[in-house]
Amino acid sequence: MKNIYEVLRQKEQLSEQLQKEIDALRLAIKILDAADVPSAAVKPNGSGTIPELPTIAAVNPAKRFP
Repeated sequence: MKNIYEVLRQKEQLSEQLQKEIDALRLAIKILDAADVPSAAVKPNGSGTIPELPTIAAVNPAKRFP
């Protein structure tokens, strides 16, 4: 028979790992969404230089989506 406390510990570890993976995916979504700029933003301006692209703000992975 399995030790119920060991099973609980394993499930909690799995839950923590899954939460970390979910947080990483949410961060990746924000980064990819911020990188999705219109093509007009990367066209050269009148001076022949490419304008600055928007920077990606630091994202707190602990923040949860609703």
